[in-house]
Amino acid sequence: MVNLQGLEQSLQRQIEAKKIAGPDTQKLLQKYRNYVVVVPVQSPYTLLEVRQYVKTAYLADSESGAYIDAGSFSDQSSAEKRAEELRSHGIKVHVVDFQ
Repeated sequence: MVNLQGLEQSLQRQIEAKKIAGPDTQKLLQKYRNYVVVVPVQSPYTLLEVRQYVKTAYLADSESGAYIDAGSFSDQSSAEKRAEELRSHGIKVHVVDFQ
C-alpha cells in the first residue's frame, strides 16, 4: 500500500535531486499546485483496469512504492472529478496535493 504523504515528499525530492526543474520552474511549482490522481497498485492487473477509463494512465514508482498516475491537474476540482469517475468503477483512488 502506498503512503500518500510519503509519495508526495518522494516526488518532490526526486524533482530536486534529478534537477528536473530549474530554479525558475521550482518557483512556478511552488506558486501553482499540481493535483495528482493516484491509484495504489493492488494487483498485476490494476494498470489495465485503470486504463479502461484513463487511456493515459501509467505506472510510476517512488520511494514509497509503486502507484498508477491517472492524471495531473492544476486545479483540485478536475482531479476530484477524475477520481470520482474511477471510484464509480470500484477503483481505490486518492488525490495528492503536490506542490
